[in-house]
Amino acid sequence: MADMSTLGYTSRVEIKSCGDALRSTCESIVSSPAVFDRWSIPFGVVCQPLAEYENLSVVDFGPTKPIRCLECRSYISCYNQVVSQNRQWRCLMCGRVNGFPDGYQPSEAHPELSEPVYEIEAPSEYTSRPPPPAAFCFVFDCSDHAVATGVLSSSCKAAAHSLKHLRRHPGARVSILTFDESVTFWQVTGGTPQEVVIPLVAGEPFIPTPNGLVIDLKDHYEKVERLLHALPDRYSQRSAPPGALGAALLASCKLIASTGGKVSAFAATLPTIGQGRLTDRARANKLDVESKGVFTPAGEFYRALAIEATQTHTSVDLYCMASAYMDVATLSALPRLTGGDLSYYPGFRDARDGVKLSADLEAKLSSELGLEAVFRARASNGLEISRYYGNFFIRQANLLSLCNVDTSSTIGIEMKLLTTQDRPEAFIQTALLYSTPGMKRRCRVATLPVMTTPKIGDMFATASLETTVALMAKKAAMALTDGGKIEDVRRTVHQSTVAGLAEFRSLENVAPGSMVLPEKLRLLPLLTLALLKTHPLRMTETTTWDHRAYVLSRLLRDNRDAIRFTLYPRCYAVSWGDEKPFAIQRLLYTNLSPTGVYVAEDLHAVYVWVGRDVAPEVRLSLLPSTQALTLRSDTPHAARVLETVRLVMLRRHTTLPYFVVHQGDPTERQFMDLMIDGAVHGQAYQGYLNGLHNEVTRHV
Repeated sequence: MADMSTLGYTSRVEIKSCGDALRSTCESIVSSPAVFDRWSIPFGVVCQPLAEYENLSVVDFGPTKPIRCLECRSYISCYNQVVSQNRQWRCLMCGRVNGFPDGYQPSEAHPELSEPVYEIEAPSEYTSRPPPPAAFCFVFDCSDHAVATGVLSSSCKAAAHSLKHLRRHPGARVSILTFDESVTFWQVTGGTPQEVVIPLVAGEPFIPTPNGLVIDLKDHYEKVERLLHALPDRYSQRSAPPGALGAALLASCKLIASTGGKVSAFAATLPTIGQGRLTDRARANKLDVESKGVFTPAGEFYRALAIEATQTHTSVDLYCMASAYMDVATLSALPRLTGGDLSYYPGFRDARDGVKLSADLEAKLSSELGLEAVFRARASNGLEISRYYGNFFIRQANLLSLCNVDTSSTIGIEMKLLTTQDRPEAFIQTALLYSTPGMKRRCRVATLPVMTTPKIGDMFATASLETTVALMAKKAAMALTDGGKIEDVRRTVHQSTVAGLAEFRSLENVAPGSMVLPEKLRLLPLLTLALLKTHPLRMTETTTWDHRAYVLSRLLRDNRDAIRFTLYPRCYAVSWGDEKPFAIQRLLYTNLSPTGVYVAEDLHAVYVWVGRDVAPEVRLSLLPSTQALTLRSDTPHAARVLETVRLVMLRRHTTLPYFVVHQGDPTERQFMDLMIDGAVHGQAYQGYLNGLHNEVTRHV
């Protein structure tokens, strides 16, 4: 057999196949720490551990066990060098030379030696128990407010619609809880559903034996579906005050603790009764934009519950549908630390927001799912992982407990350069150990090479704008979550951009008075300003604290593309000819033609802006009446606009309500808030760029 010594150096096409799993801020890193220290913008990767791949190879090493370095425990990959006549391999991370197992013949036919991302059938020692079946617990708010606003009806309808996705998992189990001033467990194994009501008393709620409360979905699918359809009518006939969300979450986590799984909880009001009760911090004037800790949880209940849930691999997805303050900042600790997700629907109304709730829940429950998930990242000698950003709990040094992970789960990894690199490449490797809903234990390994260079200019030339901005946003969000002041975090974000651009300017022969930006980072000032204008970082009281906390949670969890379009929304000009709608490049209100129609988005809705001077025949073709807020569906003009609306939803991977906004009407305000190049919630972009240029010049 030929010597495999060159096996570690694959083509650029193969390197790109790592893309969705690991996204580096730059393809090159400066090899000298003395030079690298001047790089003020964070270096690292944005990782999606369970990213979707076509034809992902699964390797079963059998009795030989997975091939790992005996020193640093990293896994073999396609970038490793095979030496000693195919008998040994050199570790990418620490440099140790390891022997291959007896009988193993290295070959490009092995996925672990030819593919940057592959999965391993985990041996028995990778788990403390056989993988359990997937367990799903639904928790519904059935208070008067939830019934009146349609929260109960919409959430039950969404859960019933999503059941079909859970049935595909072998042995999937389901439980249902409702809460108002008490917690109710629902037993559906008999002829008719039975209530097990647990009144709230001092101390923790009593949890009934799970028998009959956590049931096999395949055997009882129709009964569960009927119960979900019947619950809204069941609670519409009685008066129920709100408040026991904390106790219901505690009960749900304990109910499925024997196997772990996913809790999907739907809430409409601030929890005010029993465990986890909260007060309205906003009304009590305990929140102020100039104060510290405005995004830290009030009390320890939800953090303690989250840490307890991670021990049983239980994650919580929380759907907050509020008409008033809910203290999302406190509640978000539960999904953040358990690897879950937070969704927020301000002023929820069934007719308007029900479609988005259903789409969000279906996307979550239909996604590829990893249970009992733990995650570790490794970097080659000279690189050090300094911090992680995302939804997880750090179980021990460099080991993250994700509980559940899906294809949208994202982790930001920031790194430092410690020693001079004497190799042309550095490497980053991630390993996700998880159980499939099919009760198999797998380990997904992804390895990314990063070129090294002695020149800091090469870093600017190869930097990834999206990943750079995503890491900046995640750092800012974590700083606020950790108790930082908004003004201090704003200053840090701005100064990191100033320092980075000043470093670039020092490398160039720039004429006095001119502003030169790195080609790959030429939009960095714009996206920095957009970050400063996001709800969490605004220094004005024009947005609610719950909305601020929600956007903060999105910045922590979302991938790099989603973060970019949260910071700088897409806006399309609708055309009436054969050409497709085109995205406008500058979000300036003055750039909008009063004779045009535009479609823009935010996290909650799609807005169709109709200019005041749109031709009368076009307006009649679009709208059933002059000031209508919905489009017609029977004309070519309306069809073209709806096509653009669907394009926006497709690129955001969800379904959103849409609103027609008429130029000059009060309804225009939310649309105008998206025109962030102008003087909206702060400085206009041109003024910010001029000020940035002056600071960069002084910095140099």
